[in-house]
Amino acid sequence: MKMASYGVLEDRALLMVEGPGAAAFLDRQLTNFITHEQPCYAALLSPQGRVRFDFFVVPIDGFHNHEKIVIDVDHGVIDALIEEFEKKRLRAPLTFVRVNEWRVIAGWGEIPLEKAIKAYSDPRCADFGWRAIVSFVSQENKASHSGGSFSDYTYPYYEKMYEYGVPKSLWPDAVAQEMNLDLLNAIRFNKGCFIGQEIVARLHHYKRLKKRLFALKGPHLEAADGTLYAQNDLVIGEKRGRFALIKRDAFDRDPSQTVFTLNDHGYTVIWPEWMPQPGTADGPSF
Repeated sequence: MKMASYGVLEDRALLMVEGPGAAAFLDRQLTNFITHEQPCYAALLSPQGRVRFDFFVVPIDGFHNHEKIVIDVDHGVIDALIEEFEKKRLRAPLTFVRVNEWRVIAGWGEIPLEKAIKAYSDPRCADFGWRAIVSFVSQENKASHSGGSFSDYTYPYYEKMYEYGVPKSLWPDAVAQEMNLDLLNAIRFNKGCFIGQEIVARLHHYKRLKKRLFALKGPHLEAADGTLYAQNDLVIGEKRGRFALIKRDAFDRDPSQTVFTLNDHGYTVIWPEWMPQPGTADGPSF
């Protein structure tokens, strides 16, 4: 039996959306299809198509007359998300409550189903492992179980996600496709209206996207932020931490071999396996 590697993501918070029509309410707001059955990854955008919140939507109870759907979101934005939902609720009989007695665990290997309220494969990509919602795990009970641990897994989890080219948090001033949400199963272009849909659809259908987010390899990744240049001094992107928005001009050549510079430091991009190669029929749309 393959040993599991997982633990608690201490940077995540859980929001319970409860009441009749909870799935329909979320479906009208978010970029993905929201049902009372299937977990998904989705985003709430601004009218300009920029990312305001991204999160996992996890149905708990699937009864149409009283649905319970949990949102797995960054703990730093949960209060703002509740406020936003309250504004949009109008007279709908829904409640939005933070669930403090549950935690998010994530990892790879065997899913500890016997410990999970809800466990599911990461809907962004099969390579990203699985996520689960569990009852609160006290400090005294953070012991090994079934080959895994319920200790804090936040740092190793995001280190591995960095290798997959996925940041811990998205850039709030970026358009959804710039953050690769279309390639990570967060956007459905065949669904009805959602906030920001007009901008997102136009970029998709008319191939007008100019840049995408990539993880970088190179020295002093955390220290230096700013404008990235190609070897011909052409401005090619913007670096923040270990990630950068890279313009499509960079993809006329092999991106893994192209060196970008900032403050005399050279960087190359990590081209993840889940992203189709440039120049192919399935390559990223710009």
